[in-house]
Amino acid sequence: CLVGSEMCIRDSSMHGAHMGRIVDDIACPTSADCAVSTASFVGLPRMPEGPDMVRGGFAGTHGDFAAAIYAAVNEWATEPDGSATAPEDLAQLVINLSAGWESAIVGTRPNGSEPARVLAVRSALEYASCQGALIIAAVGNTSQHCEEGPLAPALWEGQAAPNNTRCLALGLVTDFDASSVRPLVYGVSGLAGPDQPMPGTRTDSNARLAAPATHVVAGNDPYTASLTGTSVAAAAASGTAALVWSYNPEMTANEVMGVLYESGYDVSASANTFPAVSYTHLTLPTIYSV
Repeated sequence: CLVGSEMCIRDSSMHGAHMGRIVDDIACPTSADCAVSTASFVGLPRMPEGPDMVRGGFAGTHGDFAAAIYAAVNEWATEPDGSATAPEDLAQLVINLSAGWESAIVGTRPNGSEPARVLAVRSALEYASCQGALIIAAVGNTSQHCEEGPLAPALWEGQAAPNNTRCLALGLVTDFDASSVRPLVYGVSGLAGPDQPMPGTRTDSNARLAAPATHVVAGNDPYTASLTGTSVAAAAASGTAALVWSYNPEMTANEVMGVLYESGYDVSASANTFPAVSYTHLTLPTIYSV
């Protein structure tokens, strides 16, 4: 595309840009006085000729993924002059992860015993969670692999977010109270209709929350390509959560997700991923649709 005489820089893969458009369409249905702002960070920068940190790539390492999460949190918590934003002035942060990796690399290993590369991502997510961020992840789509169940990091919905002790160990002292039990991330599945799973649903991967994920377009100048997958569902849930939070900034991340669960409808299917203990608003393994 052309802007004046300058060539526009397009992402190598438009996947991330399209997810951002979906979030914007939901969180900011009108451009006037929108209380939600969005930003994208390159989590998959790898190209055959090497990493491209401007346009991104089509793949990435766990380290790339962790660095992008860390960068997102740091930019959110930093003033333009480089100083730290005062805790009382911080806005709410929603992190959308429309990406993941096959769960076998994590398997059933207990918290803390995963490979170091995986622990890098977990530590970045804990870093965000300790500061009150709401982290939403896609459970993934079918592939040519033999894997079943959700992708990581969405499968970490079954594990608790860091408590105050863990946050202090990470060197984080904020006004956010991390003592309430809550999931580290919230997984999202995809729907094809009011109560039908989307084509390409992974076996045994249903999350407690589902959202439209079939032939979705965003924007109108022009529309994005038609997209299907749980990446779309996660973006829709993230946009909805951001919109809810903008009207209720005093809520915690867990309370915002409670609104999504309680205002959705029961699609009469059992979830495969849900917290192992009874968190606030998360007591029964039933799927609800945004």
